[in-house]
Amino acid sequence: MPIETAFATGKTAVFGVPAASVAIPGLEVESAEVAATNQVFAEAIDQTGLVFGLAFGGDKFDIRATGYVSLGTPPAKGDVITLSGATGMITEVTQTFANREFQKYSIVGVGYEGITMGTPP
Repeated sequence: MPIETAFATGKTAVFGVPAASVAIPGLEVESAEVAATNQVFAEAIDQTGLVFGLAFGGDKFDIRATGYVSLGTPPAKGDVITLSGATGMITEVTQTFANREFQKYSIVGVGYEGITMGTPP
């Protein structure tokens, strides 16, 4: 439900979770985040302690989302998820129950650039 809003300054901002870029089965996403870091980061340091070279590897994606359980099967460890172009696999699922709230799930997943996630053989 992203909504683009214009301000008096002529600038715009996007509000909400972009539904088209979220694929988490069984979860109506309330909030989500993707953090991209390098899988490999190494510095080459000379005898004076100065860095003279760097090496970077492909991206690692840490994916987190919280939402309400929708009808059907709730998210589970091992499910493949996509969020804002990052695809990964769920590694942690937390269920939250309260007397005055709907059931919620929080999921954590991880993905790596160049690795296709899928069901193990």
